Amino acid sequence: MKNKLFYLLILAIFFVSNAAFADGLNFLGADYNLAYSSRGAGGGYFNEYVKNGQTVKNWNELLVVHHFPLAKSPLTEAKKLSSVITAIYAKQNKKAPVALSYNDKTDAAIVDFVMPVLDNKKELKCLEFNIFKYEKSPDGKGLIAFQRTMK
Repeated sequence: MKNKLFYLLILAIFFVSNAAFADGLNFLGADYNLAYSSRGAGGGYFNEYVKNGQTVKNWNELLVVHHFPLAKSPLTEAKKLSSVITAIYAKQNKKAPVALSYNDKTDAAIVDFVMPVLDNKKELKCLEFNIFKYEKSPDGKGLIAFQRTMK
């Protein structure tokens, strides 16, 4: 199951990476619109895409493209994210459902994890399944992280 998910993600990321800077994306047959964009002082950016008819406050599936202009190693950044998720779960005395995969031939790393979403009463509202793929930026300046989150 995990291998199938990995290969599906690689295929899907190929389509996202070809349109990472667009106002809209078509991902696995669904249209997504750029709903939020932020630029950092160091030249990085953060773009959130949602399906047509959804917003950044009300979505079922979210695609995000992160640019880290100063980062150099996909594996190092993936390990950092994995450590953060593990620490969040450790505060609740729970084992983090997080996995990290690295392909040394392509120098790409993938982190996937499940994160609970709580409502105002601190009760479970839903679960988010997150997948991050870290790879070197095509322009040679830092890293790109492609994120897919599903509720």
